[in-house]
Amino acid sequence: MKTIYAENTGKFLPTMAKRLPAIAVVLLLGLVISACSDSRPPEQIVKERSQQRLDALLKGDVATALEFTTPAYQQMNTPGSYHARVQGAVHWITAITETVECKQDICNVVTKITYKHPRMGFENTRPLKEKWVKVDDQWWLYQH
Repeated sequence: MKTIYAENTGKFLPTMAKRLPAIAVVLLLGLVISACSDSRPPEQIVKERSQQRLDALLKGDVATALEFTTPAYQQMNTPGSYHARVQGAVHWITAITETVECKQDICNVVTKITYKHPRMGFENTRPLKEKWVKVDDQWWLYQH
């Protein structure tokens, strides 16, 4: 094993002994990161993310809503092109994530959308079905 001379002590120290503080920091950081990973059931995580996306659409924040779609979809779309897909959301009055059913890395989500018809003026409530998928340890809205 290679040794390093410690000038202030006058002793030779093994290279590993010099690196122990750095190794300890890396290990501690790994523990902190793993402790931060979300251990909640997927249904709870997806319901929260789905509602956050719906809330963004209700506010007209299409750019934020786009951030909940899969990374691949985000690479292929801009907020402007995504706006064309979700333009009906401007008529929404409420949007609530009602049910989430997950099997492995796919969740089927049903939301309840209440909207005001733009021409007729009446209100209507209908379900909106979406699919969420787990990619790289995160849940995303699947759009095609």
